[in-house]
Amino acid sequence: MLVFFTDGATEVTDAAGQELGSTGLERLAQAAASAPTANEVAHRLLRGVTQFGRGGRRRDDISLVVARVTGERS
Repeated sequence: MLVFFTDGATEVTDAAGQELGSTGLERLAQAAASAPTANEVAHRLLRGVTQFGRGGRRRDDISLVVARVTGERS
């Protein structure tokens, strides 16, 4: 699975002013990785970023692209 994101996803802050950061986004991605499709992974990631940022500040737009290989190799 590959996750591409803009800095808006990592710069979102919570109510205490803490940034999510790349480590926080990585944790959210690992938790979302069990989703059945790349689209659902992206939705779960966006939901996680949004929930983290409740009461905080969002300085920039957020873009996420998720690509995932599925199926058997030949």
